[in-house]
Amino acid sequence: MKLFAKYLPLIILLGVASGLLLYRLDNSRLFPWDEAWYATIARNIYRSGDVINLTFNSKPFWDHPPLGFLLISLSYRLFGVGELSARLPMAFAGIALVCLTYQTAWRMTGKRRIGLIAGLVLLSSRWFLIRARTANLEALLLLTQLGVFYLSVFAKKYKDLYPLWLVFGLSLLVKSVISVTLFPLVAIATFLVLKKGKRIRLNFLVPLFLVASPWYLVNGLKYGWPFFERNIFEIALRGKGGFKTGFEEIKRTLLYFRSAVHKWYWPSILSSAWGLLRLRDSTFKWLLLYLAITTIPYFASPTTHIWHLLPMIPAISLMIGCAAKSVSEIAPIATKEYLIWFSLLGVVVISLISINSYRPFLYQDKTESYESRLALSSTRYDYPLYLQDTSYVPTVVFYADRYVEIIRDEKNLAGSLIKPFQIITKDYLIRDLGNSYNVVDRFGDSVLAIFE
Repeated sequence: MKLFAKYLPLIILLGVASGLLLYRLDNSRLFPWDEAWYATIARNIYRSGDVINLTFNSKPFWDHPPLGFLLISLSYRLFGVGELSARLPMAFAGIALVCLTYQTAWRMTGKRRIGLIAGLVLLSSRWFLIRARTANLEALLLLTQLGVFYLSVFAKKYKDLYPLWLVFGLSLLVKSVISVTLFPLVAIATFLVLKKGKRIRLNFLVPLFLVASPWYLVNGLKYGWPFFERNIFEIALRGKGGFKTGFEEIKRTLLYFRSAVHKWYWPSILSSAWGLLRLRDSTFKWLLLYLAITTIPYFASPTTHIWHLLPMIPAISLMIGCAAKSVSEIAPIATKEYLIWFSLLGVVVISLISINSYRPFLYQDKTESYESRLALSSTRYDYPLYLQDTSYVPTVVFYADRYVEIIRDEKNLAGSLIKPFQIITKDYLIRDLGNSYNVVDRFGDSVLAIFE
């Protein structure tokens, strides 16, 4: 009974997270760009077994390493190719992340209720809940990054460095090399452990190189500098947009952050300010460092989008929980426990209000999109497929399940292509071609037309 009571808060949080992240997970077609893009790359791994040479629409894919795609391909092997199996790995990563957030806050404060606070803040943050229900890679990225933080904070002995550097390597294999920003956490934890020993050994680095180097090494040797330029400088470091930090950039990023965390915007601001005031507390030193290294790369780039701010959310969730515990410690002894209970009750109420506001979007009845419907219709014909709308390329490639030739100019070009072929385009772009084509499916102003 004592064991059950000990883990009851975690069991409750696990149940809530599972319900929110798994219910109606396949209620929509895969979204362009990233979700359908990644699902297609994973399908190529599933069919070829090649985890090193990633491809999309018969072209090499360099933007991100293979860990997330590999997990989706394994899900395909277990459950078949489809929307549900594409999203399941990231939904499970999101559930694991909520539980790890609880565990981290509990170990940092010694209070299970603080673990519940941190877990609920994360779970009810708008963009975490939305993205963890897709085949995007953020849930897995956040899980591995929080794993690095957790293992850094609690690394005490030399043997603790092996899992730390292993998880750091795994995090580098999720989205480009953006998790390299976590290196200060890993370096500090490693230094604190090594200074206790009489001699320095570096074999704890072996797990990092075993997991992180093969994909980069093979593709670097095969494609040379263009591969590294794309993966590291254009994608991870947002190189094309440059680094410019001014009032307008910060204002826009704060607006994105407010949208990402929704009701938790002001609690995150206030708890971070409280952490700065309590900087002598080692808990807040670690949390502020974690928050800084997941924030600064995106505040410094004019190319930042809202989903780039998701790595901040676990840090903010922990900060809010630990701030609640810290505030209770300066209260009179008779009110300390009441303050924590009151904080937990407030978090539960805000979480319910937040989740209820997202519910119509997240759990709507199954919907169809024009690009997926027309792409599925194209599978009835063996003709080459053209697409004249670059906004939906990955979705069409996934559902058509074939090579798709992209027409990037919005002009009446269909009449000049070699027949026979089929094309997904706008009705007005082929309207003047007379009887030279046959519309076999239509969705709004978009059509699938056959030219024979």
